Amino acid sequence: LKDVNKTITEAYILANVHVARLCEEGSQTPILDHSFFYGFLSAMSVSNRPKTAAIKNESFMRSDTQYKSWRPRDYKPPNSSYLSSEWYQQASMQMATNATNAASLNFFRRFKRYLQQRYALESKQAYLVMKHVRAQEYNGSDTLILRYRAKFPRSSKIEHEPHLCIPLLYKFLKYCEFRHPLTEYTKEAKQLRLFRLIPFKQGFHCSHLKVCNNGLRGLLKRGGFSVPPNGPQ
Repeated sequence: LKDVNKTITEAYILANVHVARLCEEGSQTPILDHSFFYGFLSAMSVSNRPKTAAIKNESFMRSDTQYKSWRPRDYKPPNSSYLSSEWYQQASMQMATNATNAASLNFFRRFKRYLQQRYALESKQAYLVMKHVRAQEYNGSDTLILRYRAKFPRSSKIEHEPHLCIPLLYKFLKYCEFRHPLTEYTKEAKQLRLFRLIPFKQGFHCSHLKVCNNGLRGLLKRGGFSVPPNGPQ
Protein backbone atom coordinates (compact mmCIF):
# COMPACT_ATOMS: atom_id res chain seq x y z
CA LEU A 1 0.00 0.00 0.00
CA LYS A 2 1.80 3.09 -1.22
CA ASP A 3 -0.52 5.44 0.66
CA VAL A 4 0.22 3.68 3.97
CA ASN A 5 3.99 3.82 3.42
CA LYS A 6 3.79 7.45 2.36
CA THR A 7 1.72 8.36 5.42
CA ILE A 8 4.12 6.58 7.78
CA THR A 9 7.12 8.32 6.22
CA GLU A 10 5.57 11.77 6.55
CA ALA A 11 4.33 11.05 10.06
CA TYR A 12 7.88 10.20 11.14
CA ILE A 13 9.19 13.45 9.64
CA LEU A 14 6.48 15.57 11.25
CA ALA A 15 7.02 13.85 14.61
CA ASN A 16 10.72 14.72 14.46
CA VAL A 17 9.91 18.32 13.52
CA HIS A 18 7.47 18.61 16.41
CA VAL A 19 9.75 17.06 19.03
CA ALA A 20 12.74 19.14 17.91
CA ARG A 21 10.69 22.32 18.12
CA LEU A 22 9.51 21.44 21.64
CA CYS A 23 13.12 20.91 22.69
CA GLU A 24 14.14 24.26 21.22
CA GLU A 25 11.36 25.95 23.19
CA GLY A 26 12.19 24.06 26.38
CA SER A 27 8.70 22.57 26.43
CA GLN A 28 7.84 19.17 27.84
CA THR A 29 8.07 16.24 25.45
CA PRO A 30 4.81 14.25 25.26
CA ILE A 31 4.70 10.52 25.87
CA LEU A 32 5.77 8.69 22.71
CA ASP A 33 2.94 6.17 22.71
CA HIS A 34 0.68 4.92 19.93
CA SER A 35 -1.76 7.80 20.46
CA PHE A 36 1.05 10.28 19.87
CA PHE A 37 2.01 8.72 16.54
CA TYR A 38 -1.58 8.06 15.49
CA GLY A 39 -2.14 11.79 15.64
CA PHE A 40 0.65 12.40 13.14
CA LEU A 41 -0.64 9.67 10.84
CA SER A 42 -4.06 11.31 10.91
CA ALA A 43 -2.60 14.74 10.21
CA MET A 44 -0.79 13.48 7.11
CA SER A 45 -3.90 11.92 5.54
CA VAL A 46 -5.89 13.54 2.79
CA SER A 47 -8.83 14.24 5.09
CA ASN A 48 -6.53 15.97 7.64
CA ARG A 49 -9.09 15.53 10.40
CA PRO A 50 -7.38 15.16 13.83
CA LYS A 51 -8.72 12.27 15.85
CA THR A 52 -6.73 12.52 19.09
CA ALA A 53 -6.00 15.18 21.69
CA ALA A 54 -2.31 14.97 20.75
CA ILE A 55 -2.90 17.06 17.62
CA LYS A 56 -5.60 19.41 18.84
CA ASN A 57 -3.32 21.74 20.76
CA GLU A 58 -1.77 24.91 19.43
CA SER A 59 1.77 23.57 19.74
CA PHE A 60 1.08 20.71 17.37
CA MET A 61 -0.71 22.95 14.90
CA ARG A 62 2.39 25.16 14.65
CA SER A 63 4.53 22.14 13.80
CA ASP A 64 1.94 20.89 11.36
CA THR A 65 1.75 24.26 9.61
CA GLN A 66 5.53 24.56 9.46
CA TYR A 67 5.95 21.10 7.95
CA LYS A 68 3.22 21.53 5.35
CA SER A 69 4.72 24.87 4.27
CA TRP A 70 7.72 22.89 3.01
CA ARG A 71 5.62 20.76 0.67
CA PRO A 72 5.53 21.63 -3.05
CA ARG A 73 2.43 23.51 -4.14
CA ASP A 74 1.26 20.64 -6.34
CA TYR A 75 1.85 18.02 -3.62
CA LYS A 76 -0.86 15.38 -3.23
CA PRO A 77 -1.19 13.98 0.32
CA PRO A 78 -1.83 10.25 0.76
CA ASN A 79 -5.40 9.03 0.56
CA SER A 80 -6.49 7.58 3.91
CA SER A 81 -9.88 6.26 2.84
CA TYR A 82 -10.73 3.09 4.82
CA LEU A 83 -7.24 2.96 6.37
CA SER A 84 -7.53 4.75 9.71
CA SER A 85 -9.59 2.13 11.54
CA GLU A 86 -6.98 -0.62 11.39
CA TRP A 87 -3.89 0.14 9.31
CA TYR A 88 -3.05 3.37 11.11
CA GLN A 89 -3.70 1.75 14.49
CA GLN A 90 -1.15 -0.98 13.78
CA ALA A 91 1.34 1.48 12.29
CA SER A 92 1.11 3.79 15.30
CA MET A 93 1.84 0.91 17.70
CA GLN A 94 4.90 -0.11 15.71
CA MET A 95 6.13 3.47 15.54
CA ALA A 96 5.81 3.79 19.32
CA THR A 97 7.76 0.56 19.78
CA ASN A 98 10.47 1.77 17.40
CA ALA A 99 10.83 5.04 19.31
CA THR A 100 11.13 3.21 22.64
CA ASN A 101 13.71 0.77 21.28
CA ALA A 102 15.74 3.54 19.67
CA ALA A 103 15.89 5.52 22.91
CA SER A 104 16.91 2.57 25.08
CA LEU A 105 19.49 1.27 22.60
CA ASN A 106 21.10 4.50 21.42
CA PHE A 107 20.76 7.04 24.20
CA PHE A 108 23.81 6.12 26.29
CA ARG A 109 25.94 5.46 23.22
CA ARG A 110 25.31 9.03 22.12
CA PHE A 111 25.86 10.27 25.66
CA LYS A 112 29.29 8.62 25.64
CA ARG A 113 30.18 10.39 22.40
CA TYR A 114 29.01 13.69 23.90
CA LEU A 115 31.23 13.20 26.96
CA GLN A 116 34.25 12.49 24.78
CA GLN A 117 33.77 15.67 22.76
CA ARG A 118 32.46 18.00 25.44
CA TYR A 119 35.05 17.16 28.11
CA ALA A 120 37.88 15.79 25.94
CA LEU A 121 37.73 12.37 27.61
CA GLU A 122 39.25 9.19 26.31
CA SER A 123 36.89 6.38 25.40
CA LYS A 124 37.57 4.45 28.63
CA GLN A 125 37.15 7.56 30.77
CA ALA A 126 33.84 8.42 29.11
CA TYR A 127 32.65 4.86 29.58
CA LEU A 128 33.42 4.94 33.33
CA VAL A 129 31.55 8.24 33.74
CA MET A 130 28.59 6.84 31.83
CA LYS A 131 28.67 3.64 33.88
CA HIS A 132 28.46 5.55 37.17
CA VAL A 133 25.75 7.85 35.83
CA ARG A 134 23.64 4.82 34.88
CA ALA A 135 24.22 2.99 38.17
CA GLN A 136 21.35 2.83 40.64
CA GLU A 137 23.70 3.92 43.45
CA TYR A 138 26.89 6.00 43.48
CA ASN A 139 28.93 6.81 46.58
CA GLY A 140 31.72 8.80 44.94
CA SER A 141 32.27 12.56 44.78
CA ASP A 142 33.09 13.17 41.11
CA THR A 143 31.31 16.42 40.24
CA LEU A 144 30.76 15.48 36.59
CA ILE A 145 29.11 12.19 37.53
CA LEU A 146 26.96 13.82 40.20
CA ARG A 147 25.88 16.57 37.82
CA TYR A 148 24.56 14.15 35.22
CA ARG A 149 23.08 11.76 37.75
CA ALA A 150 20.90 14.65 38.90
CA LYS A 151 19.72 15.25 35.32
CA PHE A 152 19.32 11.70 34.09
CA PRO A 153 16.28 9.44 34.38
CA ARG A 154 17.27 5.96 35.50
CA SER A 155 17.81 3.27 32.87
CA SER A 156 14.45 1.62 33.55
CA LYS A 157 12.73 4.96 32.97
CA ILE A 158 14.46 5.38 29.62
CA GLU A 159 13.40 1.92 28.51
CA HIS A 160 9.75 2.43 29.41
CA GLU A 161 9.39 6.22 29.16
CA PRO A 162 11.76 7.34 26.37
CA HIS A 163 10.23 10.83 26.22
CA LEU A 164 12.06 11.64 29.48
CA CYS A 165 15.46 11.45 27.78
CA ILE A 166 14.58 13.35 24.59
CA PRO A 167 15.57 16.83 25.95
CA LEU A 168 19.00 15.52 26.96
CA LEU A 169 19.41 13.72 23.67
CA TYR A 170 18.60 16.96 21.89
CA LYS A 171 21.33 18.70 23.90
CA PHE A 172 23.88 16.04 22.96
CA LEU A 173 23.09 16.18 19.26
CA LYS A 174 23.04 19.97 19.13
CA TYR A 175 26.50 20.05 20.68
CA CYS A 176 27.78 17.55 18.12
CA GLU A 177 26.26 19.71 15.40
CA PHE A 178 27.93 22.78 16.87
CA ARG A 179 31.31 21.04 16.92
CA HIS A 180 30.88 19.83 13.33
CA PRO A 181 28.82 22.42 11.42
CA LEU A 182 27.71 21.60 7.89
CA THR A 183 29.53 24.67 6.58
CA GLU A 184 32.90 23.21 7.57
CA TYR A 185 32.51 20.04 5.52
CA THR A 186 35.29 19.39 3.02
CA LYS A 187 36.22 16.43 0.87
CA GLU A 188 39.34 15.93 2.96
CA ALA A 189 37.54 15.99 6.32
CA LYS A 190 35.13 13.30 7.44
CA GLN A 191 32.05 14.91 8.91
CA LEU A 192 30.65 13.49 12.15
CA ARG A 193 27.44 11.56 11.59
CA LEU A 194 24.36 13.22 13.10
CA PHE A 195 21.18 11.54 14.23
CA ARG A 196 17.50 12.27 14.54
CA LEU A 197 15.79 12.57 17.90
CA ILE A 198 13.36 9.75 17.17
CA PRO A 199 13.83 7.03 14.57
CA PHE A 200 13.31 7.70 10.92
CA LYS A 201 15.30 5.52 8.58
CA GLN A 202 14.87 2.41 6.47
CA GLY A 203 15.40 -0.02 9.34
CA PHE A 204 12.54 1.51 11.31
CA HIS A 205 9.91 1.65 8.55
CA CYS A 206 6.78 -0.36 9.33
CA SER A 207 7.10 -2.93 6.54
CA HIS A 208 5.00 -5.62 8.22
CA LEU A 209 1.63 -4.73 9.70
CA LYS A 210 -0.81 -7.10 11.35
CA VAL A 211 -4.28 -6.61 10.00
CA CYS A 212 -7.59 -7.91 11.30
CA ASN A 213 -10.89 -8.28 9.45
CA ASN A 214 -11.48 -4.53 9.56
CA GLY A 215 -8.23 -3.89 7.73
CA LEU A 216 -9.07 -6.41 5.03
CA ARG A 217 -12.54 -4.93 4.68
CA GLY A 218 -10.95 -1.52 4.21
CA LEU A 219 -8.75 -2.81 1.40
CA LEU A 220 -11.74 -4.30 -0.38
CA LYS A 221 -13.67 -1.05 -0.06
CA ARG A 222 -10.71 0.93 -1.39
CA GLY A 223 -10.67 -1.43 -4.35
CA GLY A 224 -14.29 -0.71 -5.10
CA PHE A 225 -15.64 -4.09 -4.02
CA SER A 226 -19.02 -4.48 -2.37
CA VAL A 227 -18.51 -5.57 1.23
CA PRO A 228 -21.35 -6.84 3.47
CA PRO A 229 -21.78 -5.04 6.81
CA ASN A 230 -20.18 -6.33 10.01
CA GLY A 231 -22.12 -8.46 12.46
CA PRO A 232 -24.57 -11.33 12.08
CA GLN A 233 -26.58 -11.39 8.89
